[in-house]
Amino acid sequence: MSELNFGRILRHAERYRDELAVHDLGNGHRATDGEHFERVGRVCEALAALGVRGNSPFAVLSGAGHHYIELWRAGLVGSGLINPLNTRLAADEIVYILNDSDAEVLFVDAANAATALEIRARVPRLRQLIQIGAKGGSDFDPKGKSDREIMRFCQSFMAELHRHIGANTDVPAGDIGVGSREISYMFGHYKRLENEFTGVLTGKMLEFGGSEIRAEATGYGTVYFMEDMLRHQGQSIEGKTCLVSGSGNVALYAVEKLIQHGAKPVTVSDSSGFVHDPDGIDKVKLAWLKKMKEVRHGRIKEYADEFGVEFFAGQRPWSVPCDLAFPCATQNEISREDAQTLVSNGCIGVSEGANMPSDAGAIDTYLDARIFYGPAKAANAGGVAVSGLEMAQNSLRMSWSREELNDHLGDIMRAIHDRCLAHGTEPDGYVNYLRGANIAGFIKVADALLAYGVV
Repeated sequence: MSELNFGRILRHAERYRDELAVHDLGNGHRATDGEHFERVGRVCEALAALGVRGNSPFAVLSGAGHHYIELWRAGLVGSGLINPLNTRLAADEIVYILNDSDAEVLFVDAANAATALEIRARVPRLRQLIQIGAKGGSDFDPKGKSDREIMRFCQSFMAELHRHIGANTDVPAGDIGVGSREISYMFGHYKRLENEFTGVLTGKMLEFGGSEIRAEATGYGTVYFMEDMLRHQGQSIEGKTCLVSGSGNVALYAVEKLIQHGAKPVTVSDSSGFVHDPDGIDKVKLAWLKKMKEVRHGRIKEYADEFGVEFFAGQRPWSVPCDLAFPCATQNEISREDAQTLVSNGCIGVSEGANMPSDAGAIDTYLDARIFYGPAKAANAGGVAVSGLEMAQNSLRMSWSREELNDHLGDIMRAIHDRCLAHGTEPDGYVNYLRGANIAGFIKVADALLAYGVV
């Protein structure tokens, strides 16, 4: 009998790539060999972005689901050494093992998240805690799919999701790959299943309970937060050269607001690379870009071809000199090295439009350089804020104008800035907005819990 090794597994996967290879009985996930190894490839890319490669160890505290298998196989192909932790061990035992290893990154599933949070402070070397499968969603890739295929998937997704949501229970909103089209498909199916018209999803179309400036809110809000930080130090956003990553709603409307307020955005990006327009993206170019992305669902290289600017394949925009940076694409898109490049090129401020776009090393770099840093938990709160305003409008059975909602959004972002200011100002006057946001958030939750009493 020949030896079973990873090389043989890979050859088998290549030969039978369309055959079912993984069936996770815990959550119903199914994947062919080809699909499974495509996911493993994405895990390898994520590990590399975290600085885990070669012989670098990473730890996993998880049940034996498909996420665990993908991490294990990523380790086998050279993307780090996996250190699996027995989920039956006590917290003290896990702390001992982690402190005895060199692992700086810990992957944890939802069932073990509480244990991971409990031990994190007791493992000084641990710089990243990543929850496997966190943030609800799916691994359905809409690229190349027809509207009908996307509609059928959204309806299938809602067929299960509708049991877990409600206007007074949990109200989902869109994110990467989920805009008004997808929200509309899901809302229509929810209405069919539940036979009721309620504000159970935000980001709906205006025709059936959506809100003005919902699509714009996160991008507008992250620019408002940067303006508040600059204004506090007697500066203005006008005339500043700005880098923006991404080309979804957050990025496009951050660019729109920067143009409106006199700044000069010079980059946008997608997963294929970024474009650099030294003359700045103006209203005409932005209108073309919106049509290309929102209607034709094209790639960012088309912008370079249309306007004769340079396209940088497979790269992110952080090497371009700038005054301000607005990461609006995805998690961990700015590494320590990227942040150091930004600072050395003269960047004086970062406002995060995406969720956690800067890794731990990048954040340390911002704070060490004492530049303006608006963390995502504060700077990208505009989307959540207007989702709340959409729910309020649904409850009141009325609609507010764009001007009213924009004023509300500006007031909300200013109030968030002021709370960060109250808790993050240091003796020398520098404002650590990360600390301020953490303390303000903690106090709000703690006060509520104390008020609830023993529940």
